[in-house]
Formats: sequence, C-alpha cells, structure tokens
Amino acid sequence: MEMGREYINTKLELEVVDEKGERVGPLYTTKILETRGTKVNISAPIFGKHTVPLPVDTKFRILSKTRFKDRNFINGIVTSRFKSDNQTILQTKMELVSADKSAVSSAVRTDCDLVAEYKYIDADEGHEYTPVKVINISPEDVTVLVNSDVEIYKEVDMYIWVAKRKVINAECNIIGKRQIGNMEKYSYEFKGCFTKITQLDRDEIIKLIFKSQKEQAKRKRGRV
Repeated sequence: MEMGREYINTKLELEVVDEKGERVGPLYTTKILETRGTKVNISAPIFGKHTVPLPVDTKFRILSKTRFKDRNFINGIVTSRFKSDNQTILQTKMELVSADKSAVSSAVRTDCDLVAEYKYIDADEGHEYTPVKVINISPEDVTVLVNSDVEIYKEVDMYIWVAKRKVINAECNIIGKRQIGNMEKYSYEFKGCFTKITQLDRDEIIKLIFKSQKEQAKRKRGRV
C-alpha cells in the first residue's frame, strides 16, 4: 500500500506528539512529496513564517483538512532528513490509523517555569495578589503551584510572565487541585481553565509553546 499517495502535494496539517500520543506544540502545515510503501517523504513543517526541520525520531500525526467527518490520521516518525533544491525534506515511516482509534488531543501545551500571581475575583478590594509558579500552560488552561490551599471552582484573576518583559492577564476557573508534600515552597497544585483571555494573550502562549519546542528540538539534536 502506498501510504498517503492520494494526498501528494496537498497542504496537510501536522502535529508533533509525545509518547502518550498527545499533541505537543503548535499545529503545522506540510505536504507529502513522495511515497514508497510506508516510507514517505514530506516537506519540513511550517508554522506561520517559520520552517521547522523536525529532528530524527520525532513522532507526529498528519491529518487532512478536506475530510473532517470521516478522515483518517497518519501517524509517523522522522527517520532522516536531507536538503533538495533549497528545501528541507523529512524521510518518515508512517502507519494509517482510523479516526475512531486515534487518540487525538486538542491540547497544545508545554511544561514551563513561569512567574505568576493571582487573587480571587471576589476578594476584598485591598486584597493583594499571591505569587505562584506556572508549570504547564496551553491556550485553554494552566497548571499552577501555590503555597496554600485553594477553593475549587472559584474564579481567579492571574498575571503570568510569559517572557522577561511580557505579561499576560487572564481570568480562570479552578477546576481541580491536589496536595503535594515533596516541595518546600509549594504545598498545592491547581488546574485552572481560562474563562476570560484576549486572543493576543492566547497568541503569546502559542509563541511560548513554539519557542519551547524549538529549544527542545535543539537539545535533542545536540544529543544525537
């Protein structure tokens, strides 16, 4: 079977996945250039104006924009890469997975270590913000370490330093928490779902995720 032959030279969506099959980083676009059985050559993925030559052994998933209701997903892994006519081409090995068997996750997120602060929206006017640490973030939710217990399902206002001089502001609902006993500074972890955030601030989170993914790829290449 010639994997992906029907999609040759068609713009397709590509997402990098981790060992659990969950999406990591932004959604890219790519094209299938050549197929030989399960061996498939694709163009290096593009995100915005950036071309990203994924490192060898990167796992990914390709899906078609043209077949939403009954589309299949092509899982793959990068086996090598080379240059041709000023274009980076990735050699991959792929397998077809039906939509009902694919563990597709809409989560685009990254682990992080970000300075942040929060306070309950219904707190008294003079109540100060509490310093916290963000350890995982996506455009939809955030995981936070705090030094005291929190109230579940409460709305909080947060400021998060996504870069040295870039702060985003969002409101979120605390949807889960757990006590952690192995850290000196922090005693609780909570997950908050963003309920009010601007598109510009969502874009800043995407930029952070993209930067983190590029740094991870560089470190991985350095170990090869």
